[in-house]
Amino acid sequence: MTITTKSALLFAAAIGLPLGGCATIAGTVGQTYNTALVGAQEVPGPGDANATGTAKVTADATTNQVCVDLTTQGLAPTAAHIHQGARGIAGPVVLPLETPLDGRSSKCYGVDKQLAAGIIANPAAYYVNVHDAAHPKGAIRGQIGG
Repeated sequence: MTITTKSALLFAAAIGLPLGGCATIAGTVGQTYNTALVGAQEVPGPGDANATGTAKVTADATTNQVCVDLTTQGLAPTAAHIHQGARGIAGPVVLPLETPLDGRSSKCYGVDKQLAAGIIANPAAYYVNVHDAAHPKGAIRGQIGG
C-alpha cells in the first residue's frame, strides 16, 4: 500500500503530531507580504529617521492565523503591532505583536477569521509598526500591501 502525502498529513494530524511551523501552513494556503519599515511612513510623525526594519506577514483565513517575522535595526523596541489604516492614516491596533527584542521576533497568532480574510482582501489597509521609548506613537512603519 502506498501512503500519499495527504494521507500522511491527515494521519499526523489525527494522532497529534506537529505539522510544521506557520510558514509551512501559511505558505501553502495563505498570502504572504513583505514590507520595509521606515520612520518616514510613521503617522503621526516624526518616526525615527535612522531606524529600519522588515516585516513578513502571512495571513491565512483557512487556519485563522497571521504569522509575522519582524526585524529591526537602529532602535530598542518597546512594542509592535498590526494596525488597520491606509497609508498616511493612523489606525487602531488589530493585533499586538511580540516585541522584536534583539532585533528579531517571529510568531504565529491565532486570529479571528475576519482579520485574516481582511488582510488578504485588502493588505494595503493594514500596517505594521514598531515603537521605542523616544517614539511612543511609533518609530517605524510599513504598509502590509506595499
